[in-house]
Amino acid sequence: MATIKQFLKEIRLDVANCPGPVMENAVLNALVAFCKESRFWIQVLDPVDIVAGTHTYNLVVPSAVQNARIHELYTISAHGEPLFPQTADQLDRDWPSIQQIGFIHNFLTSKPWREYSHAQPRLYHQPTRSTVRIVAIPTKSEVGGLLMTAALYPGSTSTTVDDEIFEEWRETIGWGAKARLMMMSKKDWSDANAATAYAAAFTQGTNDAKGQRMRDFARDNKQHHRARSYY
Repeated sequence: MATIKQFLKEIRLDVANCPGPVMENAVLNALVAFCKESRFWIQVLDPVDIVAGTHTYNLVVPSAVQNARIHELYTISAHGEPLFPQTADQLDRDWPSIQQIGFIHNFLTSKPWREYSHAQPRLYHQPTRSTVRIVAIPTKSEVGGLLMTAALYPGSTSTTVDDEIFEEWRETIGWGAKARLMMMSKKDWSDANAATAYAAAFTQGTNDAKGQRMRDFARDNKQHHRARSYY
């Protein structure tokens, strides 16, 4: 893991007389924005036991990154089979057609999706960032049967971030931090014009990171015959 302080050398020379804690806070805020928008920080979560009759499960980050927060699930499988994302509104609207095309289990049921049960779930949605609901309600238990990866972002007390972000995107994070600092008014380091330029560079860098992560997922999806809507 890379520390927040390691990013300071990317910004220190351009924000003269800026206190260290202020620079660190700007770096942290830039990292949060970068991670949420790009979904670049992907972490394997600890396996979760599937319990028959239980449809909703808590999402917990591993202890090694305990100060990070889950932005959204990236991949999820149950009993070795991939699950596909839906929102609750999509399920309410599309449940009949989902069944009719044979996507679920090749037969129709009169039960709504919230009550439908089967040995093999096929879909999931996230009621909150810290929970996932699988559809159908599982009728079969399995120790460690729910495998997930998730996009993370640093929490408010985080002092570290994934090494890959520092190695590949520290300049982008520096741009984001400098944009935030230079937007401050009446400071020795204030510079509205430079802030605008750095903000644009940060946005472009973040979009580049997002594109790279999407290409990585598409390649993995092709190799492992998985599918997921990326949003």
